[in-house]
Amino acid sequence: MFHSTNKFFVILCCLLLSACSKRIADPENDSANEKVKVEKLYETAAKNMYSKSFKKAARGFEKVCENFPYSKWAMQARLMGAYCKYQAHLYEDAIDEFTIFAKLHPFHKDTPYAYYMIGLAHYERISIVERDQEDSAKAIEAFQTVIERFPASNYAKDAKFKIDFIKNHLAAKEMQVGRFYQKEKSYLAAINRFKNVVTTYQTTEQTPEALLRLMECYAALNIKEEFLSIFSILKLNHPKSSWYKQAEGIHEEFIKLSLKPISSSQKEKKAQN
Repeated sequence: MFHSTNKFFVILCCLLLSACSKRIADPENDSANEKVKVEKLYETAAKNMYSKSFKKAARGFEKVCENFPYSKWAMQARLMGAYCKYQAHLYEDAIDEFTIFAKLHPFHKDTPYAYYMIGLAHYERISIVERDQEDSAKAIEAFQTVIERFPASNYAKDAKFKIDFIKNHLAAKEMQVGRFYQKEKSYLAAINRFKNVVTTYQTTEQTPEALLRLMECYAALNIKEEFLSIFSILKLNHPKSSWYKQAEGIHEEFIKLSLKPISSSQKEKKAQN
């Protein structure tokens, strides 16, 4: 029994040594096989991508990264997989993959594209109300990175356009809330919203209306100094806008009312106060 066990062990060792010797003797064959496997995986994933089977394609590119992490295909597969996840509306996963690529390859020719796509994935989610502010901020951050670090890239111009669009979107939301407060005669709350538009989003198309609404609120509260100050800003910066034309009428009416003599009953009320 002991003898047969030894014999089996010797045979096993010989088989293992034979296998090892083949591997050592023919490393080029192994390399060739690996190349065929990775190329086949990548090609299948690419076909799925071109046929718009983006989830299948993403899984295929993931397999390339997982099974052949040090191959020349892995880097491109990560980028293509991230793109497929974006197209499949898997925005969180796409953001993660593009972020990994950008961090691993900070000087690669496709790094500006990776940052642009991070911004675009956040941008696509802005319409989701509960994520609006967070994704807006992150989209602006990613697009700003493209503009500042890669100003000569093909993505810088569109990144600037997207930032302007996002800021206008946020300003419009502030205006919506401000108008609601104004309608409810919560003038101080409305003023805070309109002021935020004027200071934070001053380059957006919402600014002239925000200035007009501020005038209306100050007129309602009878705060003359602030009213006149805002009117001057609107006149100086937006003299040709339709909002300024409305402001002129409000200004004229407000001045007329402020110049009216105070009646005896109003004098009595002021004295009592």
